[in-house]
Amino acid sequence: MELKNFREKGKTNYVFVWIGFSLVILLTIIIFIRSYALYEEKKTYDVIQGNVPHFLDSYDVQVAFTLDGVASSSKPQGEDLVVDQIVCTNGALGFWDSEKERFYLESLTKSKTKCRIDFVTRYEEAILVGNDPKLSSILVPIQIMEDGVVKKASLGDEWYRYENKNWANAVILKDKQVVYSSGETIPEENIESYFVWIPKYEYQIFNDGNYQSVGTVKEDHSQEIQVRFQKQDEVTNGSQSVGEWFSHPAFKNSGFWVGKFETGYRDATNSNEAVQDEIIPKQIVIKPNVYSWRGVRVSTAFQNAYQYQREYDSHMMKNTEWGAVAYLSHSKYGIMNSIRYNNHSDYKTGYAAVLEPTCDINDETCNQTGNTENVTKPYNTNIGYLASTTGNISGIYDMSGGA
Repeated sequence: MELKNFREKGKTNYVFVWIGFSLVILLTIIIFIRSYALYEEKKTYDVIQGNVPHFLDSYDVQVAFTLDGVASSSKPQGEDLVVDQIVCTNGALGFWDSEKERFYLESLTKSKTKCRIDFVTRYEEAILVGNDPKLSSILVPIQIMEDGVVKKASLGDEWYRYENKNWANAVILKDKQVVYSSGETIPEENIESYFVWIPKYEYQIFNDGNYQSVGTVKEDHSQEIQVRFQKQDEVTNGSQSVGEWFSHPAFKNSGFWVGKFETGYRDATNSNEAVQDEIIPKQIVIKPNVYSWRGVRVSTAFQNAYQYQREYDSHMMKNTEWGAVAYLSHSKYGIMNSIRYNNHSDYKTGYAAVLEPTCDINDETCNQTGNTENVTKPYNTNIGYLASTTGNISGIYDMSGGA
């Protein structure tokens, strides 16, 4: 009897064990499904480094590093290093925050995603004394070929050289989710705006004491403006007398980015469609061969520019900033001559007059306009280069003429 009771109790305990085991399995499945649902809902996963640069068999996101094209077993360290590009699988987008030294992801929808962060030794030009271009996350460094073809620049290569009048250029993409490799062509249809870097400098105060009245120039009094690039925290104001050096007042830090062309109106198909006095910053494009945004009150232009990329301090160009570009253009780092004016009769950006005007108000060539090739040429031609602040395609256009 006692043995029978023992066996019955054991059988009951055996059933309880199986029920408990089944409940544990069921609970595990529910937790797993719920966790996966949360992952899918948030579209985020933990980023792990693991055994870089080799990828693990089981992971959410795996990160690997390279330095100057060579695999690195850990994140490269050094003040002269910079992230050149980030390549991820499964359509994920990787970004590097250089200030916080952090890697973050967007558009992550799948686990087992691999990302490679390519560090390079940053190219720097010695004469800029540390004021090399500062790139935000939305700016893509580029090189522009003489025919206007745009290629993604590698930050480890010489993508600018002010000593040779080759100014640094960058673009904002329309579709920021597209990632281009170094040397890859960026199609014009995916470019929203072009920008050019103006590094901080000081200039030598000049005065030839022989100016003429506005409207008629009897002699050519143009001269080279002496310019020296300055360190970010360096300030020279002196006595502001002729021959003294003076830090240009436009600079509050190491430099600033300037729109390469006059601001255009997005998708305008003729000059009349670009006459819009409205606050709608999403219509801003800064590109060649587009219709210049006209008929705008100063207050409207201010608001559009202010709201365009507020996070990056976008604003309407100030007189001092325009002057900084003009002075640099008349230094040995620029064209050091009068630039051709944009005389396109339809107010298209980036064009140059075929004839060099005398700027005498009584001379018809000074006011010649049109839209044919015998009158005006686009930015990516030999004549077009003459409307640039550098005399080549790397400079800033539409500083004279246009709208």
